[in-house]
Amino acid sequence: RAADVVRAFGDLAANAARAAAALEADDAKALGAALDEYWRIKKLVAAGANVEPRRVTKILSVLRAAGAIHGASLCGAGGGGFLAVVAKTADHAADHVRDVLRRGLGDNQGGASSVTTPGRPDDDDDA
Repeated sequence: RAADVVRAFGDLAANAARAAAALEADDAKALGAALDEYWRIKKLVAAGANVEPRRVTKILSVLRAAGAIHGASLCGAGGGGFLAVVAKTADHAADHVRDVLRRGLGDNQGGASSVTTPGRPDDDDDA
């Protein structure tokens, strides 16, 4: 098991380089794939732990079935984390993801109200 964990951390480092390259290339699809790979490796490292709550599994299932995201990962730790997704649509990504979740989970299921998007550098009003 120790050798597998060491290998997994090496894989995490290599995947981080792929994610950085995807960001530099403005390649959302590759960044989504890197997030998916990150999450897959993290779950391997934490084998036996309940690292993906059922609610998150359901959210990811709904988003993937709708073709709304390129990839996703839980980030952070123990109750203080968040679900990061790379949406396929650049325009109004948060609205699209929120709508998909409302349809897939139902309006009263929660979880879709905290969808946010970071500002993009080209959206700055400093020019």
